[in-house]
Amino acid sequence: MITPEFVGIIGFGIVLVLIALRVPVGLALLVVGSIGIAHQTHINVVLAQWQNIAYGLFSNYTSLSVIPVFVLMGQFAVHTGLSADLFRGVRALFGNSRVSLGSTTLVASGLFGAVCGSSLATAATMGRIALPSLHSSGYAGGSAAGIVVAGGSLGILIPPSIGLIVYGIIVEANIVTLFAAAIIPGVMAVMFFVAGFLLLAWWRPHWVFVKDAPHVAPLAPREVLHMVLPLGIFGLVLTGIFAGWFSPNNAAAVGTVLVLLYGLFRRRLTVRAIRDALLETAALSAMIGFILLGATIFAAFLAHTGLATSLVHWVEAGDYPPYLVLFVMLLGLILAGCIMESLSMIVLIVPVCWPIIAAHAGDFGLASVDEAQIWFGILALVVIELGLITPPIGLNLFLVARLAGNVSIAQCFRGATPFLLTELVRITVLVLFPALALWLPRLLAH
Repeated sequence: MITPEFVGIIGFGIVLVLIALRVPVGLALLVVGSIGIAHQTHINVVLAQWQNIAYGLFSNYTSLSVIPVFVLMGQFAVHTGLSADLFRGVRALFGNSRVSLGSTTLVASGLFGAVCGSSLATAATMGRIALPSLHSSGYAGGSAAGIVVAGGSLGILIPPSIGLIVYGIIVEANIVTLFAAAIIPGVMAVMFFVAGFLLLAWWRPHWVFVKDAPHVAPLAPREVLHMVLPLGIFGLVLTGIFAGWFSPNNAAAVGTVLVLLYGLFRRRLTVRAIRDALLETAALSAMIGFILLGATIFAAFLAHTGLATSLVHWVEAGDYPPYLVLFVMLLGLILAGCIMESLSMIVLIVPVCWPIIAAHAGDFGLASVDEAQIWFGILALVVIELGLITPPIGLNLFLVARLAGNVSIAQCFRGATPFLLTELVRITVLVLFPALALWLPRLLAH
């Protein structure tokens, strides 16, 4: 007799196969989850679940409305040329050496990712701006592409992050607390990337630069002023959230209006650009909403099978060291990132892994399950960053390779490899020192 848990494993495997076959993630989760619930119960239960889950999910203004507004803020940021201002400002601040141009790209990508909230949008926008400068300044094609690929991945973690919002909705975590927890790990990502790049440029300069390349054209120091307004918008949004001036929903609205005004002030936001931003926001928000609906249906199916509960009991019965269990989970997420995109990993794998972490919160030196929820969310998002720059699915690799033109996926991956190594170091540090992610949330709680 097939046990309910084995049915859950079969369903999980079918979803992975469908995703590998390029079936839309939301559709795969919805179909498999619905068939699984019908198999475990009755078709009438499936219809009731559709009604109740869809209404409960999409009528929740507080948690779900923040997604399209932050997406719109990011789309306006893409269409206003805000990224170019950040790039020029950071470049003027860092100086005009060839080495500093790589650091400029990484830092500017992190800053733009903070305003944009999307890794793909960050990679696409910064790629169009930075790649010509990197190539003309003597960077090897793979090295330049690797820098842009790595910089683009920063958008998934640095708040306000769409990935963090989706994670918070799935595990019912406080969005403000997640944003606070992501600040220090996000800053660490930029610092580690820059440090890794500088070390590589010093240790193996021929890997980074081609021979007899020209120097970077100088920029006037006043160009630093270009990034004052964009940073002011980002600072106001986050400060307002953490200070309690407004909720994440209101903060998203404030940020969207400010970016819109910035674009109008700079005379870059045309009627066509506004229309394109609205259409892209609608399409992306609908996609995220459909994925969340499918994920919720699939989670209900897994609840019927009791798979997550059985996994918790299996781990407890085996008396495995908690850090070994965490290592296996993170390794699984890294491997999943090779074949799945980021939202798929969040909605499919996190609900299975999270109950096990919750059951062992104290073993990691955490004061409560709530702290484990925040800490694991940051770890999961950091690991998911690796998926964006890891073949064969790594979306940032494909995007930047297309933008670079004459650079292959293999060259992009070789250029991004040093940043993968720095990410592994950062994951290790965050695992060993959870306080790095929890210090700001604890401070806000007091």
